[in-house]
Amino acid sequence: MAARKKKTTSKKKATTAKQRLANRDKELEKNIENTILDWINLRPRGFAFKVNTVGIYDASIGGYRKTGKYTLKGTSDILGLWHDKFLAIEVKTARGRVSAEQKAFIDKVKSQGGIAFVARSLDEAIKHLEYFARHGSMIVS
Repeated sequence: MAARKKKTTSKKKATTAKQRLANRDKELEKNIENTILDWINLRPRGFAFKVNTVGIYDASIGGYRKTGKYTLKGTSDILGLWHDKFLAIEVKTARGRVSAEQKAFIDKVKSQGGIAFVARSLDEAIKHLEYFARHGSMIVS
């Protein structure tokens, strides 16, 4: 006997579509991060790395492991150095929203003399970084 297929409700389809869109955005964000990291690390006065602050899923406990005591919520995706200054870049897609914690982290870095901004593309990151390299200051936005 053939197994019956379950009918899906429109609500379930909408959730699935929403999840697919979120997954696509995460993948796009990862691609943007990687291209920015490649670009910075190919420059003689650039050094950057990816920061993972999300907990790691542990199947043995059926949930996420706790992050460390000094893991700071809102830490930018990319940290590094640019022309001898501390660098923090929060990467978002065109639709991505910056959380209050991420905004606070960016503001803290700026207040301490670092370079910090949100980038939604490689071109946007280059614009900020090249401006700083030429002028020694951030683009006022």
